[in-house]
Amino acid sequence: MHVGVILFYGVLFPQRLASLLENGPKRHRLKVVHSCNAYTSPIASLGQGNHAKGVLSISRKRGKERTEPMEPFPCPSDVNVADSVTLKLSPTNYFAWKNLMLAFFKSRSLSGFVDGTLHPPSKPSPLAESLVLEEKRREEEEERRELMRRDEWDQKHTQQRDWENEPEQERLGEFVREQERVREWEQERPEGEWEREQEQERQENWKREWGEEWKSREEQERQQEWDRERERRRQWDGSGSVGRSGSRSVGRRSVCTRGGRDRTV
Repeated sequence: MHVGVILFYGVLFPQRLASLLENGPKRHRLKVVHSCNAYTSPIASLGQGNHAKGVLSISRKRGKERTEPMEPFPCPSDVNVADSVTLKLSPTNYFAWKNLMLAFFKSRSLSGFVDGTLHPPSKPSPLAESLVLEEKRREEEEERRELMRRDEWDQKHTQQRDWENEPEQERLGEFVREQERVREWEQERPEGEWEREQEQERQENWKREWGEEWKSREEQERQQEWDRERERRRQWDGSGSVGRSGSRSVGRRSVCTRGGRDRTV
């Protein structure tokens, strides 16, 4: 077992290492104790660590350094552990040795390295990445629409400014030319044609608006006259009645004949 693995495993997982020292096989316990004691000797030094694997690389020879970069929690090289950790590791003093090692990490500003190994930066989930991409696309779409609105606004107001900045003489000349065209058109028409057209249009409008009404009014008066005539005839025919003597009055004149027959005079 690599000494760096043992050291970092012991710092991060003390219960497992303590259980290994107490209940593990004898060859494993001896290897752990001898490796840690050899690591804390004056000739040991720390090298660059590998954050992704959680392994603290240790140089076995004095003066040998690792040049591999460790991001984002770099570990300095040429650090003598024996100056701070003077206790030899054994199955009975593991926790005291662990506290010394933690104090050594803190004194050498390696707490960030330990915390980064305990809580490595989590990679963004696919859902979070999709949300970020969707938000980015939405922002790009809004920016594109805003640019289109600005271009449309600029084009519209540019045309208005061009019209406002048009010279006064040009606008006045256009107005004069339009008036001249109207005057020429009126002069080309025969004299009195305009009045005749107006009178003809007025008559057509009067016929269209009042002709039908006049016809309906005449028809209504004629119908009323017929109704009155029929009513007079009905009254004239129903005014005569047959008397006791066999006579009947017709209208205002009544004639009595022998045998009870009526004769109209």
